[in-house]
Amino acid sequence: MLGKLFKHEFRRIGKMASLLLAVFFGVTVFGAIYLVSPLFHSIIDAGNNSSMALTVVSGIIALLGLLSYMLMLVGLSFGFIIYLGFRFYRSMYSDEGYLTNTLPVKSSHLIIAKIAAGGIWMLIMTLALYVFVGFLVIVGYSQMRGIGLFDVITFFREALNMFVELVKEVADYDFSTSWILLICMTIISPFATLSILFGALTLGQYSWKNKGLMGILAFIGVRIAMSIFSGILSLGITMFRTNAGNDPELMFMLANDKYLVNLLAQIIFACLLFFWSIHVVSDRLNME
Repeated sequence: MLGKLFKHEFRRIGKMASLLLAVFFGVTVFGAIYLVSPLFHSIIDAGNNSSMALTVVSGIIALLGLLSYMLMLVGLSFGFIIYLGFRFYRSMYSDEGYLTNTLPVKSSHLIIAKIAAGGIWMLIMTLALYVFVGFLVIVGYSQMRGIGLFDVITFFREALNMFVELVKEVADYDFSTSWILLICMTIISPFATLSILFGALTLGQYSWKNKGLMGILAFIGVRIAMSIFSGILSLGITMFRTNAGNDPELMFMLANDKYLVNLLAQIIFACLLFFWSIHVVSDRLNME
């Protein structure tokens, strides 16, 4: 039954996710067309053939265009999270919840299916965002420098390798831990975010009025609590690291510690709110 619930959720959420991915793709194609257009080249040429001030202005224009594109994609991603939260609340705690909660399935299966399906789509959209932004950066740099796309990729790869080797030589630091943390954060964050969001919306059920609004306020409160928890833990680790020594490797170790603390905070709060959601739906459900 859990598999059937997951397939149903995955397909239903996939309609909105596919639409947003199509928008991602369309905006990226539009941005790439702009970067290879004569208009963009005229701006770059005007900057290169003019004073330093105009060169800086042309660079700022190009940077603002990229930032606007990135903000648009990030905004759409947050919109998708809001959609998932609204869909969860409607299907579990509104009028539609009367039907959902009478299904012959475990409450835990309902929540797991929603978190798993939504989390996978969020992960897909996150990876798509990385690919689209990276592609547009490569195209933009290619047009600004007048070199081919593969030459840009080779340039960035060589520059990254040189940076890694320089850090290894100067600070004796290996980036393998950083890459592992980045991969773990990318994979775990979508599922943890939904577990926290759904748990916060569940907390809102304890309000007599405006349960949906209270759920949103609960989510904000949980995020603040996570920030405080992460900040206190990070401060303690920083003091320990600083007392233990002060070498070139310390800066990278502190950065890894911060990522690790944020990851642990997400996992802890996600697990707590996940089991709380199951408890409420199973034993203390109070729908509108």
